[in-house]
Amino acid sequence: MHPSTIPTLLRVARRVLIWIEPLLYRVVCSNKHLAILSAMKSKPPAFFHNAVRHLLLDGISTDWTMEEAYIVLGLCKGVINFSAIGKFSNPSLLPILSVMRIQRMAACLEVLFGDPQSIDLYHRAFSSITHLDIFDEIGPGETNICPHLPILPALTHLCLSKDVPRDIMQGLLTNCPRLEILVVL
Repeated sequence: MHPSTIPTLLRVARRVLIWIEPLLYRVVCSNKHLAILSAMKSKPPAFFHNAVRHLLLDGISTDWTMEEAYIVLGLCKGVINFSAIGKFSNPSLLPILSVMRIQRMAACLEVLFGDPQSIDLYHRAFSSITHLDIFDEIGPGETNICPHLPILPALTHLCLSKDVPRDIMQGLLTNCPRLEILVVL
């Protein structure tokens, strides 16, 4: 390599890093906590806003504190695919989620809202949800979730846990005209 080409090569390498590095952080899982927390110290906040699109806050298999999880969530305002389980799924998430444009969410709504009677699908955090995976058990006579799903303006894909009564499924298919896919696992 000729020494005169090194500055050009360095500029190209820097540009490639700027293009490629965000792909490394496109998907963030809290079980990769050390790498993310380290990157938070060396990257500007706008980097995470623009790079992170998928975020899993797994409160079962991570050493993150609640404060660390909320700092990461606060930096990742550009997330479109979000899931929270375990200790990270609680009502204190809702104000943070309400300023984001989440399109895909997987959560236990009862835990996220604090109790079944507090579930509010009118909450701003749900205004742009197209894909919703609900971990709550839906049994006969359930009145806190399914009757309110038709109010979600963008919902097209819905996944429910096992043993959903047939009449509830029929009601969802009838009352959710934008629903394209209903999956029961």
